[in-house]
Amino acid sequence: VIYVYEIVDESTITLRHTLTNPNSTGTSQFWGNRLDAYGDYIVVGDSTGNRVHVYQISTMSGSTISSADYTITESTASSSFADDVAIDRGWIVVGDPGVNNSNGCAYVYNISTFSASKINMGQSVNIDKDQIVVSMSGYNETASSQGRMMLYDKSNFTTTNVSSPDAFYDNPFDQQYFGGPGNNLVAIHQDAGLAAVCHQYYDAGAGILQGRVYVTDFNGNLKRILESPDAGADDRFGTTCVFTPSG
Repeated sequence: VIYVYEIVDESTITLRHTLTNPNSTGTSQFWGNRLDAYGDYIVVGDSTGNRVHVYQISTMSGSTISSADYTITESTASSSFADDVAIDRGWIVVGDPGVNNSNGCAYVYNISTFSASKINMGQSVNIDKDQIVVSMSGYNETASSQGRMMLYDKSNFTTTNVSSPDAFYDNPFDQQYFGGPGNNLVAIHQDAGLAAVCHQYYDAGAGILQGRVYVTDFNGNLKRILESPDAGADDRFGTTCVFTPSG
């Protein structure tokens, strides 16, 4: 099994989920000894079953998870497929040292191949008076803009199903998890005329997840970029954002 813990604070670590082998056929498979995680995803190599299981943390429900969100297999792979796995910024690498007469190879996948239909609209929401803000962290994952903040004025609503926002602000960088994963990652204040969206996975360079918060007006025009006072630190600034009552 695999245990998934949440670091609540410096003194509290809580067990949230237990992942069990979706294809268990015995107790000698050592499932879970080849895994990696990045952002909202966990990848687990099952070299006995010659497959890779992919889990999305934000969609996990319940204490025990018995099935993966996605499963990767290769018809041309050897019995060593998934001997090792790795994930970073939406890219998955799977090792197969036994293929091609044991010359070996590595398979490379993009997570959007599996989850392109999941744009994660509504992963984080906020409302103040007539103004509504909604994150869509999976928007346009295969292009240069990964994630969108949607802005609505409910006084303009004329139908039950509203298919288009009044305005929006797109992620200015080709980096994942803009406005996600998680909640309290967008905020809005009607009197101040401002909205905000967190990007805790903003990479300041060299793999440093510094984080940012973008502040816009209700037309989606950028007004401010808030950055960590400890510039350059891997501290994921922007894990949540709020406006004070005065804006």
